[in-house]
Amino acid sequence: MSQTAIPLQFEKYLQNQISVGKAPDMNEMIFAYIPNLDPSQPIDRNQGLPAVSTWVYQQDIDQEGKLGDNALVYSVVIPGSVAAFTFNAIYLRDKNVPNSCGIVVHKATETKEAGMASTKSLMQQYTGAAQIAGITVDAQTWQIDYQARLLGIEDDMRLVNLDNYGHTAFIQGFDVTQQADPAKYKVAPGVVYVGGLRAELKNEVIQTISDKPTGLYIDVARTGTVLSKWQNIVTIRASETQLTDYIDQNQQQHYVARLAGINANGSITDWRVKTDNADQEWSPFINYGIGHEVVRNGLRYIARLASGPDNGGAITPSASITNIEIWDMVIPQSFAINLVAWVKIASISKTLREPVYLTISGGSPDNSALLFVADIVFGVNSIGIPSASIGAKYQTLTDPKFYIRDDDDEDSFSLWVNRQTPGQTQYTITMRSRPRFSQTLVGVLEKAATQPSFTTLVPYDTGYQFASIPIGMEVAFDTPPPTNDPRFRFVKLTYNDAYNTGLLTSQTLSGSAPELVSTAVISAAKSPINGQTIYLKNTMGVYAVPATTEGIIAQNIPQPARYRIDSISHGVSLQTGPSISGFIITSAASESQITGGLKPRSFGEVLYKRIY
Repeated sequence: MSQTAIPLQFEKYLQNQISVGKAPDMNEMIFAYIPNLDPSQPIDRNQGLPAVSTWVYQQDIDQEGKLGDNALVYSVVIPGSVAAFTFNAIYLRDKNVPNSCGIVVHKATETKEAGMASTKSLMQQYTGAAQIAGITVDAQTWQIDYQARLLGIEDDMRLVNLDNYGHTAFIQGFDVTQQADPAKYKVAPGVVYVGGLRAELKNEVIQTISDKPTGLYIDVARTGTVLSKWQNIVTIRASETQLTDYIDQNQQQHYVARLAGINANGSITDWRVKTDNADQEWSPFINYGIGHEVVRNGLRYIARLASGPDNGGAITPSASITNIEIWDMVIPQSFAINLVAWVKIASISKTLREPVYLTISGGSPDNSALLFVADIVFGVNSIGIPSASIGAKYQTLTDPKFYIRDDDDEDSFSLWVNRQTPGQTQYTITMRSRPRFSQTLVGVLEKAATQPSFTTLVPYDTGYQFASIPIGMEVAFDTPPPTNDPRFRFVKLTYNDAYNTGLLTSQTLSGSAPELVSTAVISAAKSPINGQTIYLKNTMGVYAVPATTEGIIAQNIPQPARYRIDSISHGVSLQTGPSISGFIITSAASESQITGGLKPRSFGEVLYKRIY
């Protein structure tokens, strides 16, 4: 429990204020934590504010009002941005006058959590309080009715569903079938939107119908209390007369949808008005809301406005001027332009920094066998520097060039294309990404006969060629591959080379030329072969051959002495000298030893290995 009291010092403060013609001004609320405080004990009215060391938070009064003539309410709303604090006492005072404590509250310990807003109100009661304090505003004019606000929010959501789905839209289920007993009909579980409320029938319902013909209807009402969870209650009703939306005797709104007609012979007529997914062929019997996609004649359309039986009637998707306001054909946005020197094809905000993906085709010579095509990603990095990645899919001899311009006057960066040949094919620019901001633009935005100022050439992306090399493959390059492309990274197979900084560890070098052995361990978290040991072949001066075991090094092996035969003759005794297959060397002077054998010619290459 808690205790509340008005200190005696407030009575003296009140008398002093009245004597000098001033009203009492309780303008600050103080929160304190009093150690060993027992909130069940009465408060000593002789006390005022506690020691400042116990104060944990203080805030000016946000609002004040009266409750009748003899009570005043003072409130503060503590923002969620205020750090957490724990308190067990609250005080009200005039911060401009000492010894002016107007109320003391001792309570159970409470913590105001960080990120959570909190409202605290204190009521001070004494005879003629409203008149003395000069407060005329009734407290109920600013105390928030949260239930009304929440109900308002929920109704806004219902209206959004109503805009999207119309009054009735069956999503799935609610099939009606006659049972063995001809008077009984089963309604299957399902989901339906009625009057903007999403209603789910979780279990099948058996409806007994004695009088035919009649109709089955879905009745949906949203019910709950201030302290309970609100739910959409679904009821299946049978009626010989048509049912519509109504308000019951408890002032509860009900929304009604037609489900099925039961004919005199017991047969069933399906009354359901359905909505469906984007892959569904368009139907005049389905309700469509804003954003729904349909297929008609092999083309996809997206709804810009609601249509269908309950949404003003069915509108056939087409490219006609009349229907285009309802249905929009879903295709990439393309823009074409004939021969021109300079064209601005994209623009992005410097501050929003939204990247955009587009493609461009054309701009190649008229007589070219290939059409120039490129994918482009245009964006701004975290420090405000623009960049464009231009990946050419098909190139010709005189491809267009691309430039980035700083549009200071428009707070944007723009991408320009410049033709390189007098006779060229038509440009087609296509936006591939859907922008979130209106400042992100793609198309034929501007044309110029001469180069705009403050433009910077953007080179074509050649990195994709390096990225096409398989990871782990060793390739010789005259010029080292780039080190700043996030799509790939190579290491140079050379001991302690600066190119490999941060990518190799445990580098070793042993032996002496020509039998050096040098290894290293890959140290790159992005690499699939991270942690593997590799041979630094550039330093070792070796080449690899297939083997059953990896890493065995074949050392140089001296070759045995051999002889070259300059002349031989038949019939000479085998005893007169060295013989080879029965032939005798005839001239000792012509004998010459060959040591080590012949070696193939070779030249050096600098090898690189892709590690990711």
